[in-house]
Amino acid sequence: MKRNKLTEMMIRAYVNKVIREIQDDPARGFQSLIELGNKLGDRQTKRAFLDRAAKELNNKNSVYYKLLEKTFCRADAKLIAEFGINLGYHSMTDGIQELRENANKKGCKFPWTIFFDMSWGSYPSCENISGIIRQGKELGIYCYMFHIDRKYTDIQSLFEIFQRHADCAIILFLYPNMVSRQLAARIVGLKNTFVFLKLDNEDKLKEKEAVNLLLNNRCLCGGFSRYSSQSKISGYETFLRMADNLGLPFLCMMSNEKYRPPGIYGMKKLVDNSRAELKIPVFPIDLWEDIADIGRSAGTGACLLTVSGCDQIIVTDMEKKKNTGGIAIIRPLNGILAEYLNRN
Repeated sequence: MKRNKLTEMMIRAYVNKVIREIQDDPARGFQSLIELGNKLGDRQTKRAFLDRAAKELNNKNSVYYKLLEKTFCRADAKLIAEFGINLGYHSMTDGIQELRENANKKGCKFPWTIFFDMSWGSYPSCENISGIIRQGKELGIYCYMFHIDRKYTDIQSLFEIFQRHADCAIILFLYPNMVSRQLAARIVGLKNTFVFLKLDNEDKLKEKEAVNLLLNNRCLCGGFSRYSSQSKISGYETFLRMADNLGLPFLCMMSNEKYRPPGIYGMKKLVDNSRAELKIPVFPIDLWEDIADIGRSAGTGACLLTVSGCDQIIVTDMEKKKNTGGIAIIRPLNGILAEYLNRN
């Protein structure tokens, strides 16, 4: 994607100004953040954020002020700026505009993010990972998520890929035993990576140690937990409090199913209600539902592309509630999307 360098330079300067203001005066910084939201983000995707933010701005006792302080005063300012620009401008503004144009041109849905599922002891090669990101960027995809299990040993090679694609927003889902002082320092140095750490582990001491390593190295981070949308939703409030007690400003709930079964609204309803009336400074995310909602709002479609082990691709159409797997990774990405995410 060819960008206007002057526009990006001006946005970067404004983002840095907002970060300084939030650190010095949260009320003033919140106002600047709303103004930044007006500048960044696709018009079709940002309306709900701005409406909610404007309401909270008028409530000086809003927990959202504490959430801002918890996020912006603890994490590295350059990391916040670069990750924010990558997600808010490269992905949610320019990227989504290009994705929508491609989707309309080809008559199919286009995912705004790609999920690498590296959690079954079988992993896509680094060469194929880099190739997928390169093809994705050509289509307008600038956000990539990685769920990595405890046995993965080549994370440094992954970091080299993240560094080569410094204009992308990278989101990592990691386990406590993977976190070391060196890893936390490396993540901060990348400036484009957000970490979600698995919560509710048997080894609470290791969990706390991992969180402290991330926070003390000024990483942008939160916690995540798995759940099944087909079973009774329980423990959500416990996870919110757990994240807050650990000092984490975000909680991501990840369903075992990538699309919600018909008539099942439990977690989405809980998360939506929490955001509307935030009681503790932890922002909740319902991963697949939020991905789908952004796609719907952007006009690119509620869909997801997952890269799994054995170099296979899974395409999920959340509207049709359909997964199609076993697609060879060597196939061109735009051809896969045109075939399996056709709007007809």
